[in-house]
Amino acid sequence: MRLFAFVVCVLLAALIVAVPDKTESRLVVFDGSGCRGCTQLREYVVRPYLASKARNQVPMEIVDIASLGTSGHALRAPIRTLPTIVIVQDGREVARMAGYSGPDRFYDFLATSLGAKRAGTEFHFD
Repeated sequence: MRLFAFVVCVLLAALIVAVPDKTESRLVVFDGSGCRGCTQLREYVVRPYLASKARNQVPMEIVDIASLGTSGHALRAPIRTLPTIVIVQDGREVARMAGYSGPDRFYDFLATSLGAKRAGTEFHFD
């Protein structure tokens, strides 16, 4: 009986550690090799975003389209355009921007979708 209780406790602890906290908003960037817009997005949006304080407020994850089946996110529709940026809350897609149109469009999309005020590349949530 003690062994059974121990095994159950170990399994529950492993489950708690393995399941990430999905209550936060996060950005999921779907891209792929050979995609010109993806290259521009990485250069002009992803790299500066990951160097900014905004990454602490809304973490960013990059998913190669080749591994889409293992991304672990509940998408509302298939990814048809690269790059595609998806805002995920509680493990589910809440907003999506397909294609690349420059950093300003990205930051406007992010602020509008999250209900935040934008100050350059920083965000303020009321």
